[in-house]
Amino acid sequence: GVIRTQVHLLRFDPANRGSLLRHDTLTQGTARHVASRISPDGRRLAYVRSTGGSEDIYVLPISGGEAQRVNVLSDWRRVLDLKWAHSGERLAVLADTEDGPKILIISLSDSRVVELDASPPWGNWLTWSPDERWIAYQAPDDSYYVLHDLETGEERRAFEELNGEMVQSMFSPDGTHLLVNSIFPSGMFAQNLRTGHTHRVTDTNYPSNFVFWSDDGTIYLYDQQSGILTVPWSGGDPQPFAPVPIQCARSWSASMGPDGESFACSVDEHRESDIWVIDDFGLESDGG
Repeated sequence: GVIRTQVHLLRFDPANRGSLLRHDTLTQGTARHVASRISPDGRRLAYVRSTGGSEDIYVLPISGGEAQRVNVLSDWRRVLDLKWAHSGERLAVLADTEDGPKILIISLSDSRVVELDASPPWGNWLTWSPDERWIAYQAPDDSYYVLHDLETGEERRAFEELNGEMVQSMFSPDGTHLLVNSIFPSGMFAQNLRTGHTHRVTDTNYPSNFVFWSDDGTIYLYDQQSGILTVPWSGGDPQPFAPVPIQCARSWSASMGPDGESFACSVDEHRESDIWVIDDFGLESDGG
C-alpha cells in the first residue's frame, strides 16, 4: 500500500545534555523521503525521494529554502546508501542497478557523476574517510570491509580476523580508525588502520546504529527503543543521551549533525493498504 515518509529534524541544546530545543518536519507530500543525511557542517540535508517508480536525490538547506534535485544518471533501481564527503562538495552513493550494486561519486557543483572502478560492493552501507581518500564498504559475504583508495584505485581489507557478519561502518574523525557494527561476533569494533589492531567498543550491535563520532571520542548511537545513546570509542557501555519523541522508520536512515546538536530521521506518517479475497481463482468445477 501507500507509505508516506517524511524527514524530521530534532535540535538539542549543546549546553544541556539531551535537552530538546526544536522538532521540525523538513519534507512534505505523498512521497517517501528516506536516507536522510545531515551535511558535515550541519547546514544541509541530503535525502532520497521515492515515488514508487523512481528515486531522486535532493539537497535541502536546513535553515530554509527550496530543495534542489541532484541531476544524476538515473539508471539505478534504488539508492542503498548515501554519504557526504567531509568538504560537503560531493556525495557517495551506493546504488542498486540492473548490473548490480555500484558506487557513484557525485559532484554537487556540476552534477558530474563518476562510477567507482572497484571490486563489487555489497549490502546497504558505505562510508567516506575524513580526508576523502578512502571509501569503505561491505565485502560480498559481509566477512570483511573493503577500503578503496580513490587516488590510486588500490584496495585493502579490514576486519578479516573477525570473519563475521558486519554491516554499518564509520571512520574516526582523524581517519585513523574504522568502526564497524558486527552482528556476529556481536558488538561494535574499531580497528587501527595503521597497525591493524582491533578492539571491541561495546557489546551493543545492530539494530542499534552509530550516527556520529565526535572529535572528543564520543560515539553517538541511535536505538529505536532507547533513543540516542553515547559510548566512548575506547570502550564501555552505552549511556542515555536524549530520548527521541518519534519512531524512526528505519534506524539506518538516521544521521546526526556536528557535536550531536541535531538529529534527522525518516518517519512513516501514513499507511494505506487493502485486503483482497479471491473466492475460486476463476476455476469452474468439473463435477469431480
